[in-house]
Amino acid sequence: MSALAELKDRAATLHTAVLDAWVQELKADDRRFQPAAVYASGRKKCVRAMALDLIAWDQKPAFEPEALERMRQGKEREKDIIARLIRIGNSARPRFEVIHEQYGENLKDRKGRIVIRMKIDGRFKFETGEHPPFEIKRYAMADGIDTVEDFDKSPWTRGAVDQMLMYLLAHNEPFGFFVLETRGLPKLIAVFLDEHLERAEAFLRDAETAMDAKEAYAARGQAALPPFINDPSECRRCPFFGRVCNPPVNAGAGIRVIDDPELEEWLKRRDELAPASSEYQRLDRAIKERFKGVELALIGDFQISGKPVERKGYEVKPATTWQISIERLAKANGVAQKR
Repeated sequence: MSALAELKDRAATLHTAVLDAWVQELKADDRRFQPAAVYASGRKKCVRAMALDLIAWDQKPAFEPEALERMRQGKEREKDIIARLIRIGNSARPRFEVIHEQYGENLKDRKGRIVIRMKIDGRFKFETGEHPPFEIKRYAMADGIDTVEDFDKSPWTRGAVDQMLMYLLAHNEPFGFFVLETRGLPKLIAVFLDEHLERAEAFLRDAETAMDAKEAYAARGQAALPPFINDPSECRRCPFFGRVCNPPVNAGAGIRVIDDPELEEWLKRRDELAPASSEYQRLDRAIKERFKGVELALIGDFQISGKPVERKGYEVKPATTWQISIERLAKANGVAQKR
């Protein structure tokens, strides 16, 4: 082996050592415990899944390292943004302070039970007397969010509105702000409780139903779970699907259901950009690299299938590659569109 080859081999060893240590540190920080109540960020269309969050919390698959890293980066950016808000508050007109950073709150039902737990990033305290809460959010699709309604366009962002509404409902606050990080200036998007009061009260009712199921399970070792939701796409992205919840959804045997919003956004963007060759090819390569070795998977509205294919050529030994096809599943008629 040449000196350069030995040096490259050594560099590869060090590269692996750094990344392995990085991942292990992330996993060590991924501590899990049974939730005492529904989290304000845990609003789902499926109330059955909300109940399972409380009962079968230990049946959820572990987060992938990429997802853990994005969560870690989000927490670190929150600290940076709060520090920035503190610095600029005195020069704003009207002036403001940042108070109550990262504090927890509880919301009780009519029975006096704590049914929703929440933690808010902070509050503005304006010299004019207003003190609206704020929540910092960081999304891959943030540039496309300009209104409260835009949050509802994606399953990965719609829960943020319910989270803010619980803060407002708990204190009867008239409005609060999302501080949305983008590639440029941040966006401040106001949420008004009166405009979404029915939605907030519906979340509270669903949280009570989930808590009823948890208490029944604790008392009798079993619970009458809320009914299945009639939404196959919601089921397919649920972490309990095929584990402790088996709705009548024909998703196929042996399919991996992957909860990765960034990867689903890649797939959606790839589908939109098919005519634009340059970006399409880049995303196509990145996605297919991620799915090497995966035979069948569902992520959002997409089905990924792969198989080994023998590549013919002039090699001394036959070479095998992994052939991947990506299909978008049409919700109305189940017809797949292959890309």
